[in-house]
Amino acid sequence: MRKDLRNIIKNFIGGNILSILYILIGIITARVLGPEGKGSLVSALYWPQMLGWIFNFGLGYSNTLFISKDRKKLREVFSNSLFLSFFAGIIAIIIGYLLVPFLIKENNIKYIVKIGLLSIPFSILGDYLIWILNGMENYALFNLIRIAHPAFYLVLLLIFLKNLNVINAFIFSLFSSIVITLILCIFFLKKLHFKLSINLKLLFESLKYGLQSHLTHFAILGNKRADQGILIALVSPSLIAFYSMAVNISEMLLQISNAISLTIIPSISTLEEGEAFKKIKKRIKYSAIFLFLGGLILFFSAKYIINILYGDKFLPSLLPLRILLPATIFLGISEIIEAGLRGRGKPLYPSISQIITFFTNVILLIFLVPKLNIIGAAIASNISYFLLFIIDFIFILTFYKK
Repeated sequence: MRKDLRNIIKNFIGGNILSILYILIGIITARVLGPEGKGSLVSALYWPQMLGWIFNFGLGYSNTLFISKDRKKLREVFSNSLFLSFFAGIIAIIIGYLLVPFLIKENNIKYIVKIGLLSIPFSILGDYLIWILNGMENYALFNLIRIAHPAFYLVLLLIFLKNLNVINAFIFSLFSSIVITLILCIFFLKKLHFKLSINLKLLFESLKYGLQSHLTHFAILGNKRADQGILIALVSPSLIAFYSMAVNISEMLLQISNAISLTIIPSISTLEEGEAFKKIKKRIKYSAIFLFLGGLILFFSAKYIINILYGDKFLPSLLPLRILLPATIFLGISEIIEAGLRGRGKPLYPSISQIITFFTNVILLIFLVPKLNIIGAAIASNISYFLLFIIDFIFILTFYKK
């Protein structure tokens, strides 16, 4: 229990440092670029990041599970990650080049997005490698790597602050991600004495588990980011900036559930059913309490946070932010439940709930966004995440009754 608590504290501290760094990045880009420029930057970064997430095929989840069960598989898991990230990245780049012209409203950023697609193999590899650290329960290095990317990005923004624009802010973000991935890759290569060993049997087993989890991962990202994707295609950059800021501030609450959920899979994968369920129930209870209290504080302090940090030009973010808070609380509790199901080798349960919610969310967005713009997107998120919580809760009760 003490070990679990220490790991949760490490992840919570790391997550909060991460949030602070992204807040600082958000403040700088918002104040220097303004609503229009900030919205253009969000639009430019969206598809390279989204395609990288979509085409990682869930191997990160598999890496955590297999390494937590057998540390001796490190060489094979790393080698497989290196191999798959290259091929998955190439597929993502090709599809991205074909789709980008139809997915972005602003013509002046389409060409830089196409350049940004070249970073996708690195983002996929970085995701694979950081989840290996999670499986090793090396949370000190895990959190250091998570923090390193935004920290490096922030340094670059500060160095070039006087000449900052949408294009170089976009390039700095991708460049910092690539550099940190290469450093992490070198760390593992040195640890393995630069010897690789691709294990196709393990790769297929990892993909089998990973693709089940990836259905969840894909749907989670769809639920979290479909609203921004639809807004990027339909509304002005300034509205995109307002909504993006509302999402980012509301998701500060998720540092609580993230810190807890990250430790669940390694800590319950070898326990008996009864003990595992007790541990999950306790973490659901504590996360719900802290999420509710955090949401209450954020509801009343949001106006001052936006005004002080970003300026009164971004106060239109306030209403969608307040509407999004209940959605974030439901999402945080669902993350704990779904980590518990994946930790018992049942990734299909959260996949089903996330897919149902994803399609519900898309339908609501298509109906509400043209009529209500960013307010419609926030309302759609509330309905969708409440549905997600209900389905996940039913699934975990059903699974453990068996």
